[in-house]
Amino acid sequence: MTDYFVLLGQPRHAWLDIDGLKAAFHQRAATLHPDVAATGDAHAFAELNVAHSTLRDPVTRLRHLLELDHTESLVAPRQIPPSLADLFMRLADARTRLDAFLAREAAASSALTRALLHGEKSRLRDEWIALQTTLEAAVAAQLNRLQTLDANSSPSGDALAESHQHLTYLTRFAAQIREALLTL
Repeated sequence: MTDYFVLLGQPRHAWLDIDGLKAAFHQRAATLHPDVAATGDAHAFAELNVAHSTLRDPVTRLRHLLELDHTESLVAPRQIPPSLADLFMRLADARTRLDAFLAREAAASSALTRALLHGEKSRLRDEWIALQTTLEAAVAAQLNRLQTLDANSSPSGDALAESHQHLTYLTRFAAQIREALLTL
């Protein structure tokens, strides 16, 4: 397995300076780009793009770090973290109400009936926006935790796996919220 940290000259840490990562990527890309006659290498450039894409996202960066250093932490079965269970249940409840509303909206045969649903649609949108705000705070807290964890010590595989799990769930929740807001 290619070590993307080495490929981009970055320290093997859970938290990276994104501007430094971007600068390292651009520096290497300038010589490996296939359009550069003397040094261009399409395969190496493609791998460099994958490395940059992997390391700039905290979820995939953590996964890569775990794959390199703590594979045993990846195979342990994991359930939804208790700290996210409440948010998970709120999302599930909101999704049930949204699905019921969308069914009523689709069945509405007249403009008057659809107009009467407008207030409920507005309340649902506000609820999903509130969930999005809660989620953004949870992501920020998890990223701060990850940064602190990385700065204070050499984190254990279990601590990294826990952060990875939290961020993975939060990313999935964010996708559900974006989808719901687009639907509304």
